[in-house]
Amino acid sequence: MKNIFFTIALALSLFSSEYVVDKEYSTIKFDASKMLFIGVSGEFSNFSGTITVDEQNKLSKIDAVVSIDSINTEDQERDDNLKSDDYFHALKFPNIEFSSTNIIDDTVKATVTIKGITKELSFKISDIEVSSNNLSFTLTSVVDRQQFMLNGSMSAIMSDNIDVTAKIIANKQ
Repeated sequence: MKNIFFTIALALSLFSSEYVVDKEYSTIKFDASKMLFIGVSGEFSNFSGTITVDEQNKLSKIDAVVSIDSINTEDQERDDNLKSDDYFHALKFPNIEFSSTNIIDDTVKATVTIKGITKELSFKISDIEVSSNNLSFTLTSVVDRQQFMLNGSMSAIMSDNIDVTAKIIANKQ
């Protein structure tokens, strides 16, 4: 019985490829409206991920972890506030976790966990390029921060909808 499972696993691995996110060339950015006209933009600089490509060169699985401590809005006081228990509570919940559950055409369904709260979200995927050694794509979504209890002291003047854009470059393992 063990040989059958090993053979199946080996056969599947021959038909798929795994890529690792290159964080030097990838970006994860966000934009939030504030006071109707003034926006807050930022990015996360520390993240990791793997992408599986099937035998037809189509993305079949995306997993990623993003470090909250790497948030950067170009304002240290605001960054510290976002890391506090008012928003991300980085001491207790240091990471955002992303795991695709379904990838069809230009849509990625994924479970996203922030502050210990897991929700299924949809992302638009575009600009997909796959070669034998590299791949690249862009994921975009609008995330409702209230779903994840990200509602600190400045919440009244911020939009609930956060635009998220991840431009990913990955290298074959």
